[in-house]
Amino acid sequence: MKQLTTILCALLVSGSAFSQSTWTADKTHSKIGFNVTHMAISEVEGTFKDYDVKVTSKADDFNGANVEF
Repeated sequence: MKQLTTILCALLVSGSAFSQSTWTADKTHSKIGFNVTHMAISEVEGTFKDYDVKVTSKADDFNGANVEF
């Protein structure tokens, strides 16, 4: 019985730790780029090759989310 109580307490504590969700960018399937138009004559395009993205949210609707870029 003591072992069962210990397991249940561990699950409750770990469940509260997972109430926060964290997402990171998958660099294999992601692209961050830009496009600049100069005097409506020419366009310059570019991409960022090295970047890190991390989004942490406590709510399901991203209300009050922390975004690190």
